[in-house]
Parts: sequence; structure tokens; C-alpha cells
Amino acid sequence: RIGLHTGTVLTGNIGSLTKMKFGCMGDAVNLAARLEGLCKMYKVSVVCSGEMHSCLDKDSFFCRKLDVVRVKGKTVPTELYEVIGVVTGSSDFRDSHANELASGVHSSMSVAVTKAFSSSSRVMQTVHGKQWINLV
Repeated sequence: RIGLHTGTVLTGNIGSLTKMKFGCMGDAVNLAARLEGLCKMYKVSVVCSGEMHSCLDKDSFFCRKLDVVRVKGKTVPTELYEVIGVVTGSSDFRDSHANELASGVHSSMSVAVTKAFSSSSRVMQTVHGKQWINLV
């Protein structure tokens, strides 16, 4: 599982002359760690924040919006995106497949917001096929 966020961090050797460790500290590191923990809940491999998503090249990476959450220790909600993969193949195939997937995911999320989870699960099963696990 991977959590991605962008921001300013303190990086370097931390400790004393007798015991030293290389590490990173800062708000961006903490948020990335929280996002990594959300991967399990959303059953995805890679989650990135809205800030990281805005830095990605949209022609090179295919992402889908998962949710908007407020993680522990933060007062401002954070947008969550799943990084599905690197965009490859001919542009015609890529565009048609991406539009089909995005349309299905959008329909599913719209239904899920209205608390119609079993209907949402059926939509996701048509988008993802048999690997979609129906938890309802």
C-alpha cells in the first residue's frame, strides 16, 4: 500500500553522535502515512491526496476520485484519489476505455452517495468484472 502527498518536509540525519537515524518529518509525511492507512479501507493499492493529484500529468496517469475525508490531526478535508495506473496504448483505445471506466465509477459514486449501496455494487461489478467483491 502506498500513500502519496506533496509538501515541505525536514529530511536528514536525526539524533546524536552515538545514535543517528536518517528520516523525514513534517505534516506532509504524516498525511502520506494516513493516506497509506486508508488504502486498506478503500481496497486500493495507491491513494494520493488532492494536492498530489493536481501535480500529476493527467495524460500519463489514470486516477479516480475516491472520497473527501478529514484525517486525524487535520481540520481541512482532504480529497482522495486512487492512482489506477500509467496510461499506455493508442490514444483512441485509451480515451474510450478511460471514459467508460470514469463513467461507471461516477455512476457508482452517485448512487453510493444516496445510500443505495447494493445498486452501487452492481454498477461497480459491471465496470470491474468478477474481481469486484460485493460487500453488501
